[in-house]
This record gives sequence, structure tokens and C-alpha cells, in this order.
Amino acid sequence: MVTVCEHRAVTRGWRRAAGAASHAIAVVLTPYQRQVLVALAPNGIPIDVLAERLGTNRNALYTTLHDARRKLRGHLAENGLTLDMMEEEL
Repeated sequence: MVTVCEHRAVTRGWRRAAGAASHAIAVVLTPYQRQVLVALAPNGIPIDVLAERLGTNRNALYTTLHDARRKLRGHLAENGLTLDMMEEEL
């Protein structure tokens, strides 16, 4: 069983990590990378649908998504956070 103190510590850690990720998405990514990442991840738009909407193909979107994730990982690592840390705190 998780104690109240442990729960609060995890919640604070998750909020810090989520805030850092949101900041990185807003500051580090190009507008196009941000558009692709947000459309595919939280909004769940199928990649084929997004490719059609943007007038591109799925391979180009996979490349954009890969580059965006790499930028985010690098920025978070520079600030002492990793995606693994974020997942562990869930």
C-alpha cells in the first residue's frame, strides 16, 4: 500500500516532469514538429489521416516524430529528467 507521503512525492515528481515536457514541447520543437507530435500522441489522429491532411506521407511523419522525440529527450536530459523517470513515477 502506498502511503500519503509517497503518493504526494510521486505526484510532485510527475507534475515536475509533465511541466518540463510541456515546456520542452512549446520551446524546443519547431511548429511543424509540435503539430505532428500533438496530433499523433494526445489527440490520437491516425498517421494516415494526418499525412493526408498535411499533404505528406507516413514516412515523412515518422521521421518528423522521431526527430521531435530525440529533441525532447535531449532537452529533458539537459535538465536532469528522462522519459524513463517520467514513466517510473506513474
